[in-house]
Amino acid sequence: MPTQKPMTTPQPSDERTDAPIGRVERVLAYTAITVAALALISLAIVFIAPLVGAEYGDPPAWYWDALMAVGYYGFGIAFLSVVALLLVRMLSNRRANR
Repeated sequence: MPTQKPMTTPQPSDERTDAPIGRVERVLAYTAITVAALALISLAIVFIAPLVGAEYGDPPAWYWDALMAVGYYGFGIAFLSVVALLLVRMLSNRRANR
């Protein structure tokens, strides 16, 4: 005769559930990736341009200044976007596990 398992009462689980990914999180993630990629590309252009014979000119053209500004500020903006993404994600997970 097969033995039956004793019936146990279900215990509350300690498992945490992740909240679904929202629009704000998706926008912050794509913003961080896009800005970091643009900053990397613009810095590469600024560093490689003199090697291929491009001159910055006297007075320098506006696009060199724009490329340098994107490269200079882009990584900081991307970092702040990642920090904001982490904060939003932590708050949404905390709300989901209440």
